[in-house]
Amino acid sequence: MPATLHRGGDLRVAAPDRDVGPPRRAIRGYALLRSTSGGVLIDTTTASAAPSAEEIGKSFATEWASKATEDEKRELLGQAPRIPPALDAQLIRRAQGVLGSISDDDRERIRRALRAGFWTALRAT
Repeated sequence: MPATLHRGGDLRVAAPDRDVGPPRRAIRGYALLRSTSGGVLIDTTTASAAPSAEEIGKSFATEWASKATEDEKRELLGQAPRIPPALDAQLIRRAQGVLGSISDDDRERIRRALRAGFWTALRAT
């Protein structure tokens, strides 16, 4: 099921390997994305319908970093700006799950924003 974010409404995010239900709680201006591995807060005060590609990249990196060892983080940071293909594919699938269909005209711009958000958040961990 494609993910949708509706202000004041229901939220579903489908990750490639797990089913995610509606948020469990609301915090003013934020939606809590819940999954079997925890939750990620996405700022909805600036999002009209869905989080930006950069926000999706940041939340993906934060989730990945929470599961990675310090050595894995250092190794990945050493490969910047290249994201290993398997991890990049997961990032793209996450975005497609949240944003739905991405037009050919927007595909490259969205991928750049995803990757920029990913590296920004990973460097901050």
